Amino acid sequence: MFLPAYSPNLNPIERLWKFFKKKVLYNQYYEKFKDFKLICASFFEEYESMN
Repeated sequence: MFLPAYSPNLNPIERLWKFFKKKVLYNQYYEKFKDFKLICASFFEEYESMN
């Protein structure tokens, strides 16, 4: 399958990162890196269970 050099609308990982940013990063502040890691891990666990 041919994909242009940069085509975020055709690249599935770009959709995942967009969803990740919306759920985890937008309007969020994590005081400790540990908290951020836990949220990231729970996001990907939840995402795996959706698929």
